[in-house]
Amino acid sequence: MAKQQYPLHVELEGGESFDVIGDQRDVARWEIQPFGGPLSEMSRKLLTFGRFVAWSASVRQGLTDLTWDDFDRTAIEVNEQEKPAPADDAEDPGKRAVSDTT
Repeated sequence: MAKQQYPLHVELEGGESFDVIGDQRDVARWEIQPFGGPLSEMSRKLLTFGRFVAWSASVRQGLTDLTWDDFDRTAIEVNEQEKPAPADDAEDPGKRAVSDTT
């Protein structure tokens, strides 16, 4: 089975922000919540799912001590972490040349 990882960026009221990575432990915690459920039904609750996984991972990793209700109330944004742009100075491999060998 492929790894389930959710790299998330969290912004809270008051300007605090941090990055966190959710994983299967956080998804399993979601599944047993009264408002949660199996991932197959998650599309209806996509926003809540991301927020909950971010909160669960943040608590597990010691980034917050907020309860779920307090986190949900104060989290302004929870988004996927942006992937870094490629460096401008990356070498251009150039065009492929025809090889002398077969």
